Amino acid sequence: MLKKVRHFYEKYEIPLSYGSLFLGFIIDSFTLTRVDRMFDLFWVLGHVMTASIALIIFNKFYTKPKIKFLAELAIQFAFGGLLSACLVFYARGATLSYNWPFILILLTAFVCSEYFKKHFEKMALQVSFLFFALFSFSIFFVPVIIGRIGDIIFILSGIMSLIFISIFLAILYGTTKEKFKESRKYVFISIIGIFVSINILYFTNLIPPLPLSLKDAGAYTNIIKTNDGYVLEGEQNTFATLHGLRLKHFSYNDNIYVYTAIFAPANISIPIVHEWQYYDTTAKKWKTHSTIKLKIIGGRDEGFRTYSKSYSQSKGKWRVNVRTEPGALIGRVQFVVE
Repeated sequence: MLKKVRHFYEKYEIPLSYGSLFLGFIIDSFTLTRVDRMFDLFWVLGHVMTASIALIIFNKFYTKPKIKFLAELAIQFAFGGLLSACLVFYARGATLSYNWPFILILLTAFVCSEYFKKHFEKMALQVSFLFFALFSFSIFFVPVIIGRIGDIIFILSGIMSLIFISIFLAILYGTTKEKFKESRKYVFISIIGIFVSINILYFTNLIPPLPLSLKDAGAYTNIIKTNDGYVLEGEQNTFATLHGLRLKHFSYNDNIYVYTAIFAPANISIPIVHEWQYYDTTAKKWKTHSTIKLKIIGGRDEGFRTYSKSYSQSKGKWRVNVRTEPGALIGRVQFVVE
């Protein structure tokens, strides 16, 4: 029976692999609802453990075709599910105009997890995929569990990822000493390279600031708070304006309000800031006009709603950076005053 299944799989490997990969992504898009939901987090953690165990079995029983085939299927399922979940969560929390590099890296890893399958016999490649997915997951898993966010929590996420991968490598070495020795140099180079790269992406604000995410944001001519929420007056948001792909235009005499709805896990309540900046055409750089401190309370699916207003806007390009108090960029609202 297993032989027939294997023959069928090998015959239709490409359509089956990519079909199941993208079907899994579509299912994850609908079933993974909140980054702080325990079922979702432990579902992803289950994929981490499955991938780790399957990789150990794959390398241990490399010379036994039946066991190797089953382990390979488990690896394919686990990596596909793990990278798919990370892509879903990060895409939801991203503003494409400036988070696109990390989203592109995740998407590439997601697609290439199938493309590089024939090269998966190389231990360094196996470990690279596992560590990248593990670190990406830890970035939002650790803050949700601890109930805090910030640079220290990110560093802690990196340390925990290194501890996990070290335990994994110790077990891998214990089960496949000779094979591990052959790849040891490239394994450690890949881990160091991925660790440094993700740190650079984080501290340059290119990684979406999960578990926070900007659900809605925009500039309006007036905001009225009612018992049912907020009435936003002016041009309404589109996908293009929300992601900074098209700018709203205001008259010099308009009142300008910036509205944001920020999702945070239920156990996280933090101060955020609206940093109003204008582009100085003489100095050719952005200058801060004002910084307004606000507070958000986590738990609301649609995000905690708040707004700010700045006075005496000069003509030209404006942007409002939505940041955590330590400075992590959550999102950005851009517009033009004419």
